[in-house]
Amino acid sequence: LISFIVVIASLVQIVEIIIKKVSPTLFRELGIFLPLITTNCAILGLAIFQTNRGYGFLEGLFFESSPSWPRYRHLPGAWAWS
Repeated sequence: LISFIVVIASLVQIVEIIIKKVSPTLFRELGIFLPLITTNCAILGLAIFQTNRGYGFLEGLFFESSPSWPRYRHLPGAWAWS
């Protein structure tokens, strides 16, 4: 199932690039819909990954949010306890 998600997300990105080159008008008309398909694939892939690992809600939430912590650590006031 995860391989299908990767294939769909990859094909959507390729189609988006081709449409942008071939028909800018169609690309503008489609707007946010093509990137939304890819985003939904990423969310579904993460949910499947966490389910296969047996993560509960809090573990999954921690796993999902923990990679973003180092990005915001340098901002002043981002962490009140650091």
